[in-house]
Order: sequence, then structure tokens, then C-alpha cells
Amino acid sequence: FQDHRPTDVGRAMPSMLPSPNPMKDSWTIGILATIGVLFLAVLAWPHRSRILNGENDFVAFYAGGRLAGTGDLYDRDRIRQVQQERVGVTSEAWRFIRLPYYAALFWPLSRLPYPVAYALWQGLSLAAVVGFVLLWRGSSTTSAVLFTCLSLPVATSLMNGQDLALVLLWIALGVRWHLEGHGFRAGMVLALCAVHLLRNAAMVLL
Repeated sequence: FQDHRPTDVGRAMPSMLPSPNPMKDSWTIGILATIGVLFLAVLAWPHRSRILNGENDFVAFYAGGRLAGTGDLYDRDRIRQVQQERVGVTSEAWRFIRLPYYAALFWPLSRLPYPVAYALWQGLSLAAVVGFVLLWRGSSTTSAVLFTCLSLPVATSLMNGQDLALVLLWIALGVRWHLEGHGFRAGMVLALCAVHLLRNAAMVLL
């Protein structure tokens, strides 16, 4: 009789599957991320003057900061007057529509000349995007970098001087603290996201 017991030959044979090449994967992700950034830059190019001069939603935040703590925060005419005096441009679309506490957050920036405040705001927004990528645990860091560089909503938020980057950072930080068992801290930082009521529903799903 032949012995049909399994042997260790199969286990001793080297795997025929190709081993992953981290260097090659990093180059691929880097190239794709660069292509994504260039594509978004092409979309932004026709609007470069408005973006560089800060003629976007940050005007509303800046004016809100100037009027924080006053009774004129939601006065349409007063908001437009502050915008015209301090920034030189105004629009009916740039009314302050956030909760009053949010205007107080912009009080320090609103004490500065508008070009300086806008530059600091954009720097803060970029830092928030980087913080989101580093904190988010849903995927590897390289994948998070890639999809962030390909994200039209993130690019649009930066081009329009909006606050989506901060909300992403607060969500990532809140989720991180929640997973680490720091429920109170997670709740405190996620409460900041009340500024975007629609995104609260998304956080419930998370």
C-alpha cells in the first residue's frame, strides 16, 4: 500500500505569486495623485483671479467675524456694508448663515487685513486636509492621499474659501477619539460639526 499522507513538499515550495513591490506602488500612487492635482488645477485656472484675491465665501466668514457679538450678524445690509468697506467686494450670496459661535471663531482673523486673513485661512484649510489624511483610519495613508488629491469637493472647497476641510478634520478627529474610547472628547469635537446640519446626518451613519 502507498502512503497518501500529505507531505511538506507543497509548503516547502516557494510561492509562485509575485510579491508586492512597495516602491512601485508608491510611484504609481504618486503619479496618479499628481495627475489628479494637475487636473483640478486646470479646472481652477479660469477662476484664478477670484481665487487668489479671495473673492469667495470667505468674505462672508470675514464679515461675520467683524460683526461677532453684535446684533447685526444677520443684518443683510450691515453685512454687505462691512464687506464693501473691508474687502472691497460684496454679494448677496455672501451673507453670514452660520451659527453665532462660528462668527466668534473668525473674530481673530477678522482683526487682520483681508489679504493676510485670507492667506492664513487657506493655509489653515490645507493643514486641515493634511490632518484629515493622517488621522483617518478607513484606509492606508497612501490611499487617503490619492483619493484626497482626486477629490473635487475638497478642491472646490479650497477654491471657494469654504470650511469643508475643517469639518473633515473634526470628523476624523472625533472618529479617532471615539475608537480610542475617549467618548467625551469625541462628542465635543463632533459638536463643532453642527455648523453643517446636513453633515450631521452623515455622521450618524458613520
